[in-house]
Amino acid sequence: MFAALKAGAAISKLPQSVEKPVYEKNEINNNTGNRRGPQVKVFNIPEGSDSSDLKAFFSSAGDVRNVKILPVRDGKTTTLGFVEFASESECQNAIQQKNEQDFNGSTLRVVSNNETIPKSDFSQSSGGFKGGNRFQVKVYNIPNGTDSNDIQNLFGGAGTVKEVKILPCQEGKNVTLGFVHFESAEDVSNAVAMFNNIEFNGSKLRVLDADNNSSSSTPFSNGFKSNQNESPSKPMGRGAQLISQIKSQRAQAKVFGIPSGTSEDDVMEYFSSARLVKNVKLLPIREGKDTHLCFIEYESNSEVEQAVQTLNGTEFNGSQLKVMNGENQINTGNNLQNGKESSWGSKGSAPINRIPKEDRAFSDQFGEMVIGEFKSDACRRCGEVGHYAKECLNAAGPNGSAQAVTYIPPPPPETENEIFEIGSNQGINFEKYKHIPIELSGTNRPKPIQSFSEANLHPVCLKNLDLAKYKEPTPIQKYAIPAILAKRDVMACAQTGSGKTASFLLPIITNLMNEGLDNIDSNIDGVALPLAAILAPTRELVVQLFTEARKFSYNSSLKPVVLYGGVAVAHQADRLRMGCHLLVATPGRLEDFIKRGKVNFQNLKYLILDEADKMIDMGFGPQIEHIIEFSGMPPKGIRNTLMFSATFPDQIQHLAAQFLNDYLFLTVGRVGGTCTDVTQSVIQVSGTKKRETLENLLQTSGTDQTLVFVEKKRDADFLANFLSQKNFPPTILFADRTREKRESALRDFRNGIAPILVATAVAARGLDINDVKHVINYDLPKDANEYVHRIGRTGRIGNKGKATSFFDLDRDGSLARSLVKLLSDAEQDVPDWLENCALGAVGTGYGPDNSQFRDQRIKTGQNGNSNKKFPNATAATKPTSVLNDDEEEW
Repeated sequence: MFAALKAGAAISKLPQSVEKPVYEKNEINNNTGNRRGPQVKVFNIPEGSDSSDLKAFFSSAGDVRNVKILPVRDGKTTTLGFVEFASESECQNAIQQKNEQDFNGSTLRVVSNNETIPKSDFSQSSGGFKGGNRFQVKVYNIPNGTDSNDIQNLFGGAGTVKEVKILPCQEGKNVTLGFVHFESAEDVSNAVAMFNNIEFNGSKLRVLDADNNSSSSTPFSNGFKSNQNESPSKPMGRGAQLISQIKSQRAQAKVFGIPSGTSEDDVMEYFSSARLVKNVKLLPIREGKDTHLCFIEYESNSEVEQAVQTLNGTEFNGSQLKVMNGENQINTGNNLQNGKESSWGSKGSAPINRIPKEDRAFSDQFGEMVIGEFKSDACRRCGEVGHYAKECLNAAGPNGSAQAVTYIPPPPPETENEIFEIGSNQGINFEKYKHIPIELSGTNRPKPIQSFSEANLHPVCLKNLDLAKYKEPTPIQKYAIPAILAKRDVMACAQTGSGKTASFLLPIITNLMNEGLDNIDSNIDGVALPLAAILAPTRELVVQLFTEARKFSYNSSLKPVVLYGGVAVAHQADRLRMGCHLLVATPGRLEDFIKRGKVNFQNLKYLILDEADKMIDMGFGPQIEHIIEFSGMPPKGIRNTLMFSATFPDQIQHLAAQFLNDYLFLTVGRVGGTCTDVTQSVIQVSGTKKRETLENLLQTSGTDQTLVFVEKKRDADFLANFLSQKNFPPTILFADRTREKRESALRDFRNGIAPILVATAVAARGLDINDVKHVINYDLPKDANEYVHRIGRTGRIGNKGKATSFFDLDRDGSLARSLVKLLSDAEQDVPDWLENCALGAVGTGYGPDNSQFRDQRIKTGQNGNSNKKFPNATAATKPTSVLNDDEEEW
C-alpha cells in the first residue's frame, strides 16, 4: 500500500480549492495569471453568490483589489473563494470583522491565505513538505471510496485544512488510512479532540497526532511507529514491522462477540468485574459481520486467566461472549526448533500470512501491531484446537464460508395491545375500493365473499380480525380467501397496499386449525416439519409477515417461526425445536437450514411465494428451485402453491406454470399500476439542486412519516447527515447496516422518534410501515415497476398518501414515458415538460411488458414438481439487486 510513497512518488494533484504551496510572499500567480497580494480564504460562500456582492461585503475591512469565487462542486451547496487586499493588516481586519458572519444565509469562515513556506522546504519529488513544522493528524478506518473532499469538509471544523491524503485501500480491506495536514499545532489538537472515535460513513474513525507518532520524513508516512532500537532509513512494510517492532508481551484477553453499538467504556466497565482493566481496543466491525473483536489489557497474565474463567460464555448486551487468552506469543529472539525456543510457539515457524486475520490487531494508542495467541493446530476461525476451519461449528454456513453471527433479535411483542397495534388499518377512503375492477380467470371459480363473517373463517381468526380493526375485506381478500379455503392454487396480482398478506394468511390458518394441530408433531429429533412455508425476498419483509402471522394466530396452538440472515443460527434452530407449523423465511437462510438437516417439508401443505418477481430479480431463483426439489416437499397437486406480488412479468408466469397446478389467476385494479389514493407529483430538479429542493419541500409539507428514497447507500449516509444538520431528524435503512441497526431504524421510524427515513430499495418492497404520509423519490429508480413499489409505501388499504419525485433530465429521461402512463392511469396531473420529455424518449410503452398482463398460461402437462431449470436462468436470475444492495445474503 505504501510502495509509491517509499519510492518517493509525488502525491496526486490537489483539488483547486486546496491552498497550494507559496514559495515566497506574493511570488505565486493567482488564477487570472497576475501576481497576487495579501488575501484571505473564504469558506461556505453560498451557491449563486456574485463576486461583486462578496467584494462589497468585505469592503469595510479595507481596499479590496480582487475577488475570486470557485465553481460549486457537484452535490455541494457552498464553495470557496479568495479576497485580495492592499495590505496584510487589511487581511487581519477582514478576519476579525467577517469570520463567522452571515452572508446570503450562510456563515462564512475567513482565514489568512498568506502563509509563506520556504522554497527549500518543499519537495515535489517526495510528494510532501520536508523539514519545519508538519502539523498533521493520522486518520484510521476511513471507509473505502471516501473522497478527500469529504475528509477535508469534516476536519475543516477543527481548523484550516491545508492538504488531505487518503492512501489506497489494501486488497480485502474495506477501510484505509489517511493524513490531514493543518495550519497549526492547535488545529491538530482540536482535530484529535473533536474527531477521534466519531462515526463517519458507518465507520468509527481513529485520529492521532501524526508527528508524535511517526519518524518518517514525509508528511504522508505509512503511519507505523518504528522500532525504538533501530533507525531504519526508509519506512518498513507491515510484514517487517510485525517481526521487528513487537515489544514486550502484553497481558491481554481477546473477546469475540461484542455486539454492534457497544462502546469501549461499556466493555471496560463489564470486564472490570474480573480485575482492573488497563486498556480496551474495540476493532471496527468488518463487512458481513455483526459483532466486534476486542482486546482487553490487564496488569498480569493471572488477571487475564481470571477474566477468561469468569466471563467466557457469559451474555453481554444480548450476545454470548467468547473470551480467550490473547497474550502475545511472539518473541523477538531467533526462530529455533528441535527443542529450542521458537518465536512461533512449540510447533515451529509459520509465515506471517498464516496468522488468522482476527488475531491481528492495533492494540495500543500508537497503532502498533500486537498478535494474539495462535497455534498451528488451532481452527483459524474460532481459535479452538481439535477441528479445521472448514469443519468449524461456529461458521454461519455448512461450508464454513463465514464466521458465526451472534446477534439475537429482541423478543417479539407478547401482549395483546403490542401485537395488534402494528400494521395497517383501513383508512378513510376504503369505500373507494369497492369500485376497483377485478378479474378472476380459471376453472371452477369460487364465489367471492362480501364480509369476513360469511367466509367460514375459524373463530380465532374472526376474533383476531376484530382486534386488528378489520371491518370488511378488500377486493383481493374477497376473491383470494374463498379460493384458498377451497384449496386452489392462486396467482394473484394486486396494487401495493391492497391487503394481500391477510388474503393468504387467514385461509391458511383457518384450514390448518380446522384439520387439527394437537396431534401433529412439528419437530422430530431436531428436524422441523412445517405445514406451511412463506418465502419472501428481504429480511424486513419476512419479519413483517411473521408479525402478521402471529397476529392472526393469536390465542391459538399454531406456532409460526421466522428464519432470515444476520441472526445467530443457534437461536433460530432453538425456535424451530420448540415447534413450527408455519415457517416464514428468506430463500437463502431456508436453503441453508435444509442443507443442515434442520428443516424438512415432507408434511408441507402450503407453499407461498410473496414478492415473487423481486425474488427472481435478486437472483434467488436457483435457491427456490432447490428448496422445492430437494426438501422432501410434496409435488404440486398435492400441496397448494400461491404466488403474490404487485407485478407479474413473463418470467413469473413461466414459474406459475412450473410450480402451480390448475391455478386461478387474480388481478385487482391496474396490474403494475399505482394507487389512485396516492397524490403524485413530479418536480424537475437538477442533481446539484436536489438537497435545497428537499429542504424546501420538508419545510412546506412537514416531516411527519416521510420516506425518502435514494439509489446508493453512500448517498443515504450523506443525505441523512445533511438533514440532521438542518434540524430534520432522520434515520437510515439500507442493506449493509447490521440487522440490529436496520430493525432499530424501522422501529424509530414507526414510533415517530425519527419521522424521516432515508432508504435504498431494500425498504421499497412489501414493507407495511403504518401510516406513511409522504414518499419522496430523491433519486428515481431505473424502471417503472420499482417506482410502483416505492410509492406503494403510502396510500395503503384506503389511506390517503402523497408521493413526490425529483426528475433530473440528464439522468431520468428513459423513465419519462413510463411515468406519463402511470400518472395518467392514476388520474394524476402530468406536467407539460414531462410530456415533452416523453415524446423525445427512446422506446415505447410502459415497462418491459407494456403493462400487458394476461392469463397467458404455459401448459407443461406435468402434475409433479418440474425438473426444468428456471427460464432465462443465466440472465433473468442474475442477482443484480444483491450486487447493488446486498439485500439478503442468507
